[in-house]
Amino acid sequence: MTTQEMNRENTNLDLGFNITWNFPVGSGCAQYLVRLHFCDIVSRALNLLYFNVYLNGYLAYEDLDLSVLTSHVLASPIYVDFVVDLRWVGWD
Repeated sequence: MTTQEMNRENTNLDLGFNITWNFPVGSGCAQYLVRLHFCDIVSRALNLLYFNVYLNGYLAYEDLDLSVLTSHVLASPIYVDFVVDLRWVGWD
């Protein structure tokens, strides 16, 4: 239900593209597991799609290349886990 796809009609990939999700969290000191699921269903070749992952404005993964994480297989699903401490992201 939360799948997002880049605009395939846009041939200028140098334009910035941003996808954002917001999730409510409780107050106080806590840690949350954030699991991000990816599957590159857009690229026509390997090593063409690089992006950064931010959690509450903090850089969590720089220059993520899904083809490296999936052993160079296109359209292969993968997930990346992050443990987010409320104090770390500034919610506390």
